Amino acid sequence: MALYRTTGPQEIVVEAVTKALLSARTRQDDPEALELVRSSFTGADRAGTLNAVESIWLHRPDLTPMLSLVRAPTLFITGTAHPDWSPEQAQDAAGLLPHGSAEAIDGTAYLAALEAPEEVAGLVRRFWASAS
Repeated sequence: MALYRTTGPQEIVVEAVTKALLSARTRQDDPEALELVRSSFTGADRAGTLNAVESIWLHRPDLTPMLSLVRAPTLFITGTAHPDWSPEQAQDAAGLLPHGSAEAIDGTAYLAALEAPEEVAGLVRRFWASAS
């Protein structure tokens, strides 16, 4: 983040962000999704982006000990290409909730809802139908 703080969204930083957020398949086969992520990042307010990255990513507390307190039915969705939240991690987290479950969408990364919107919507619909 030091590079971004100093120079803003230079290509090396933009490339790292898109690699983290989108699967290789999406980066190759979906130019609209790639451009949406790139333009959202390059057009974002720099101070706001730094604040988001620092508070959500770099200084995020581990809430794992709190998961058992969640009483609402909860669905964790991740992608099989997500670099930081594997299907196994999602399943482990879901197992800590009284009414938790987890699903993985093949070939998606951090932005599964952008990469596979129909699959995400279907998972959410089926989850809520079974939870009610």
